[in-house]
Amino acid sequence: ARNPERVLSLTLAACRPGSAPAFPGERDAQFLAARLQPMISGGPAALADALLPSLLGDALSAEAQVQIRESLLALRPEMYAKVLKARVALAPFLDLATIRVPPLVLGGEQDRVAPAEQMHELAEAVTGSRIAIAPRAGHLLNIEQPEFFNGELASFLGALRGKSHQ
Repeated sequence: ARNPERVLSLTLAACRPGSAPAFPGERDAQFLAARLQPMISGGPAALADALLPSLLGDALSAEAQVQIRESLLALRPEMYAKVLKARVALAPFLDLATIRVPPLVLGGEQDRVAPAEQMHELAEAVTGSRIAIAPRAGHLLNIEQPEFFNGELASFLGALRGKSHQ
């Protein structure tokens, strides 16, 4: 957003548009409460139990589920709270209509945090977007479906090989 001349492409994976707040209005408070309360009442294990069902798709391997759970168990409660509060306080910073480089938009079919519909809307808002939705993946599609994620990214970046800023 600040230095578009330094960017050749974008990959927007399971995200919200930078032109909008994390959540509109009252949803900020609801989001914070839903994410912070398990950590406050039961620590990282309670947070993992509360979050995993909303983050993951149904095709997740047992190995990946363990990996994700372990990452949640390693969270430090004070830092987690600070990151979440900062996330909802961020001002919008990117006008999608100003993007002049090709973006790859990736989403998960079963993502409940950044739903596939939202990813389609994001792709439609940026001229020249390429979109790919990982079947049966949730919000952590790079971990849930690494072959899909890496394959789409490699294909996209391979098509850009040799191109430069216009």
